Amino acid sequence: MNKISRIVLGIGNIGTRYDGTRHNIGFDVAEELKRKNSSVVRSLKHGTSIEIALDGISTACIKPNTFVNLSGLAIAEALELYQLSVKDILVVVDDFNLPLGTIRYRGKGSAGGHNGLKSLIETIGHDFARLRFGVGPLPEGISVTDFVLGMFTEEEKPLYADSIQRAAESVSFFVNNGLASTMNKFNS
Repeated sequence: MNKISRIVLGIGNIGTRYDGTRHNIGFDVAEELKRKNSSVVRSLKHGTSIEIALDGISTACIKPNTFVNLSGLAIAEALELYQLSVKDILVVVDDFNLPLGTIRYRGKGSAGGHNGLKSLIETIGHDFARLRFGVGPLPEGISVTDFVLGMFTEEEKPLYADSIQRAAESVSFFVNNGLASTMNKFNS
C-alpha cells in the first residue's frame, strides 16, 4: 500500500457490550469501509488501524481501543505514525441532536457535549473535519448516556443499515473530493 495520506477516525467504545449501540457509529462506518475494500489491519498502542485504498487514496481508518472520552490518544498516535496533520483527518461521530440517518459534514466546531470530540479538541484543537451521523432524536425522560449507549430498535435498524452504507460512501467521496464538495453532495 502507498503512503497513508488520510485518516478517518471512527469514534466508539471498545468491548462487545457496546457493539450495535448508537455511540459506536464511528466504528460501524469504519467496519463498513473495511467490508467494501481490501485492507491491512495493524494493531496500535491506542487503537486499530484499518489501512485501505479509497479510489486510490491510501487511508487509515482508526478505531480507538479506549473508551470514547479518551479518543484523543488514538488520533495523536495516528498523526505521529503516519506523519500527517489535522487537515488530513475526518472524524466520524454520533449526534443525538440529528434525526437518525442524517449525515452532516462540518469543517470545525465545538464538542457539542460529545466526550469523544472533547478529547480530540483537547488533543489537536477544533479545526478538523467531522461527519456527524444522526442517531436521534433523544426521547423525553431518557438520559443522554442511556440513549447513546442503547441499541437501535427493530424499527430503526433498516434506516440505520442504509445510512451506514451512505456514510461509508460519503467518506470515500470526502477522501477524494474534499470537504466543500462533500458538504454540497451529502449534507442532509
